[in-house]
Amino acid sequence: MALCDNWVPKNDFTSYEDFHSRYEVNYPENFNFGFDCVDEIARTEPEKDALVWCNPKGEEKRVTFADMREYSNRAANWFKSLGVNVLSLDALKLAAEAGSIKAINTVLLGVLARVLGWEQAKCVQALTDTVKPRFLEMNKAAFDKGYSALR
Repeated sequence: MALCDNWVPKNDFTSYEDFHSRYEVNYPENFNFGFDCVDEIARTEPEKDALVWCNPKGEEKRVTFADMREYSNRAANWFKSLGVNVLSLDALKLAAEAGSIKAINTVLLGVLARVLGWEQAKCVQALTDTVKPRFLEMNKAAFDKGYSALR
């Protein structure tokens, strides 16, 4: 059984419409992507590519799951040494509450906007100006949930 089978019960979609209407993720309340996915793959398949960067010149950089775990741990320890307060929130849950887990990036955008001190109304206007009407209310709700998560 593949790792993602633990959380994604269906992955054999027949079309984009099928994906859009039936994609779902089931995850436990204490789910942590870094630990539950990246670290688990690093443990079981350390040399598996997690990221491959390449450019038109043919240059390439490969990062394995073991590398990702190491870089993530180093970054976390560096932030901790600086006394940085790390925020932990269930962005996937907030996106689902907003209407779809696909809105997770908009939740995170809301968090970032709050951290950077961006004016909420201007951000919501930017969403209104750029997001397709059928997805607008869901994305506004997702942004608000992310923005409000830091209160």
